[in-house]
Amino acid sequence: MILYMEIAVVILTGGKSTRMGMDKAKLVIENQTFLERICDEFKEYPYRYISDCKNGNHSIDGYRTIWDEYENIGPMNGIISFFHQVNMDVVFVTSCDMPYMKKEIVEKLYAYLNEYDGVFVKENDHLHPLGGIYTRKMVERIEQQIMNKKYSLYTCIKNSNVCILDIDAIKIDKKMYLNINNREIYEDTIKG
Repeated sequence: MILYMEIAVVILTGGKSTRMGMDKAKLVIENQTFLERICDEFKEYPYRYISDCKNGNHSIDGYRTIWDEYENIGPMNGIISFFHQVNMDVVFVTSCDMPYMKKEIVEKLYAYLNEYDGVFVKENDHLHPLGGIYTRKMVERIEQQIMNKKYSLYTCIKNSNVCILDIDAIKIDKKMYLNINNREIYEDTIKG
C-alpha cells in the first residue's frame, strides 16, 4: 500500500483518434469502454487522473481530470499538464487505447526507479513511452522540447537518465502494451 501513496496514475484521453476515426476511449471491449476498463483496473490507487483536452468529456467517478494545457502536441501534453497541476513527483502514464494494461506493471517498474528519472519498457527494439513511469526530474526536458516544438516522447526518454526494461526479462504479458489505435487492430482484437 505504500507504493500507492507514492505514485499517481494518469490515463491519457486527449488525443484526436484520427487513425481510429472515432473516440478511442469510448470503444467497447468485453462489455466495457476502453476507458472504463482501465479505470477499473487502477481504482485502488488514491491518486488517479484522466488527462483530457479542453473539449473532452471523459469523466469517470473517482478520477480527477487534468486538463491539457497545450493543443496538438500528443501525449507529452498530458504528462506536462499533470506535473503542472498536481503536486506529486512520480506518475505512471498509460493511454485509453491500451485497454489491457494491468496495475501489476506499476509495481514492477517502480521497483527499478531508484535514482532514475523514469522507467520504461521496450519490446525488441521498440520503446514504449506509455505504460511507463515519469518523474518530476523530466519536467525541464519536456518543457524545453515543447518550447522547441519537438513533441517526441522517444527523444525525451532517450535523452534522460532512465531505466529501460526488456519486456521478456521482466516476464509480463505483452498484451498489456497492445496499443489499439486504428480500426484494423481494434477489429482483430474484438474477433479474438
